[in-house]
Amino acid sequence: MGKVEADMNLMSTIQGESQSLNDYIKLFKAQVDVINANGGRAGYNPELYQEHLQRIRSELSVRTQDEWQALTKERRRETSRAAEKAATEEYLACLLLHNTDRKRYGAVFNRLAEDYVLAKGDKAKRDAVYPKDRVAMQRVLADFGKGAATKSKQNTPAADDGGDIFAIIASTRCCASDSALASRARCWRVGLRLAIGWRLMLGAGLSAAIAAIPASPESPKR
Repeated sequence: MGKVEADMNLMSTIQGESQSLNDYIKLFKAQVDVINANGGRAGYNPELYQEHLQRIRSELSVRTQDEWQALTKERRRETSRAAEKAATEEYLACLLLHNTDRKRYGAVFNRLAEDYVLAKGDKAKRDAVYPKDRVAMQRVLADFGKGAATKSKQNTPAADDGGDIFAIIASTRCCASDSALASRARCWRVGLRLAIGWRLMLGAGLSAAIAAIPASPESPKR
């Protein structure tokens, strides 16, 4: 039961609205350490593990099972460990992003999701969309936070721009399947149109915005 609770604590580690990125990452890391210290493998996913194992074997020019067995036992163990580390880091990096505060980092979440969808058919490009470890993911989030803070200082007050458009399109926290990602990409575009409409209403007045809305089709005559 303790292992289950540790896994649940990691999955439910979600960044609070007033929690800094550094504090969130420290708490996330602590939950990972608890799992690993108790004999678990935080972030282990068998499918991701096999993908990374095949990648490393290909880099070693090991293409058949006979060639794999021809390696020393220690070399096979080292290769398996490297594949497991890469797989768990990739999983944890995505989970770290997934559980960030969407009001502040929803733009990163949605941009990466949309890039992933647009790269469909190009495996190399698609595999390069998401950062592959927590350090790289933290760098992406931190750089975005700095850019957002600078932009906020330069722009007009938040009351003039209708708020964070990504708060309008806060997506459900589901796995990165093609259908879910496509849905999030569509929501991003819908949210952008809503935000533009909100700006127009503030600038031109509510009456002008209402007048610009196309009239609904007339009911068919009986």
